Amino acid sequence: MKRARGRPIVLNPALQRRICALLQKGSTFKSAAILCGVGERSVHEWMERGQKGKEPFASFFSAVTRAREQHKANLIAAVMKAVHTDAKCAQWLLERQFPHEFAPYDRRPIPVEPPAEKKINVAFVVDTKGKSLEEVATFPVLTPEEVAQTAPEPQRELTLGKLFDGNISKLGRFVGDLPFDGNET
Repeated sequence: MKRARGRPIVLNPALQRRICALLQKGSTFKSAAILCGVGERSVHEWMERGQKGKEPFASFFSAVTRAREQHKANLIAAVMKAVHTDAKCAQWLLERQFPHEFAPYDRRPIPVEPPAEKKINVAFVVDTKGKSLEEVATFPVLTPEEVAQTAPEPQRELTLGKLFDGNISKLGRFVGDLPFDGNET
């Protein structure tokens, strides 16, 4: 008879019973593996293979699942026993089993409404000078660039005599609080 290739399987019924006993008492996979002298990754690989139905891993998978469910049942029984003496235990259990109904508000999702569109109502009052609304509304709309191209710059000759004739009193400026008329007081 030919020997199977690869490493020999470490999993045996005695190891399985030890791992399941630890898990039933509340140990994690990591701590159960360390206490039994196997790698944590090995235990997870055995669980994956057992989930696929390969023996002897399938029996390991079902035994481990039963052990973890038994631990969960023990914890629920302990909480239910404590409910009769402490209402916080009942509150805790309700929050965990029915979070949509009993979880604190800070853990519930808050529905967010989209922000409302910002609109401004504008009304124009226009003297149409006897024109119909269609005639007034069909005026050409020019962009600022078009306005700059079509509107010529006013050409003014600036001379000193036209801008300032020397009479300061006509300018109407004030220096300080007193009118300045050009004469010193």
